[in-house]
Amino acid sequence: MVKNQVGRPATKMHNRTKLITVACKRFNANGYDKLSMRAIATQKNLDPGLIHYYFKSKLGMFSRLKNNGILDVNVILNMRIYSFSV
Repeated sequence: MVKNQVGRPATKMHNRTKLITVACKRFNANGYDKLSMRAIATQKNLDPGLIHYYFKSKLGMFSRLKNNGILDVNVILNMRIYSFSV
């Protein structure tokens, strides 16, 4: 008899990890202003709505990466959003 697994499917965490990996590379390469949520998600064939699900926005994703020390300092310094404090 096969037991049903309890909890979230493993793919959900894999999707979040894929988004973080792509976002880190793309933010470091392109900066904040030149990168769209769609570009991040579609690079790994994921729905752009997953960014909203996990991070609420592109800014939320950027903040998470910044706060975890994953982003290049130059990306943070070159970010051009007025009245913004991460």
